[in-house]
Amino acid sequence: LLDPETRSHTINELSPFTTYNVNVSAIPSDHTYRPPTRITVTTQMAAPQPMVKPDFYGVVSGEEIQVILPQASEEYGPINTYYLCVVPEDKMNMHKNPDQFQLDELVTNSKSNKNDRVPYIAAKFPQRNIPYTFHLSPWS
Repeated sequence: LLDPETRSHTINELSPFTTYNVNVSAIPSDHTYRPPTRITVTTQMAAPQPMVKPDFYGVVSGEEIQVILPQASEEYGPINTYYLCVVPEDKMNMHKNPDQFQLDELVTNSKSNKNDRVPYIAAKFPQRNIPYTFHLSPWS
C-alpha cells in the first residue's frame, strides 16, 4: 500500500523484455468499491545472456575444422544477427577476448587477406537461421 499523498511510484528490479500488468486501485474514505485501473507495460529489450562457447566438432579434409554453434537466449529480446568471428592466435591478440574487438574493425579485417592473422568475420547468420554446425576453412 502507498501513502495517500503519493503521486508516483517506481517499481525496481524488473526483468528486461517482460510484460507486466499493473492495477491501480483508489479506495475512498467510505471504503466503497471502485474498480481498479489496469495498465500493461513491457520493459525494454536488453543484451542477451552470455552465450555458450562454440564446441570443436572435428577436422574435415585436414584443413577445415567443424564447430558446433550455440544459439543465444532470446529471453531479453530477439536476436537480429549472429557473427562467427575468428581470432587467429597472435602476440597482439593473445590477451584479448573475441568480444573485445569492435564490429567495424572485424568487418574491415574481413575484407583483407586471411594470411594477415587479424581477427575477422567468417560468417554472418540472420535471426534464427544459425546452423547447428559450421565448417571453418582458410577460405571462410
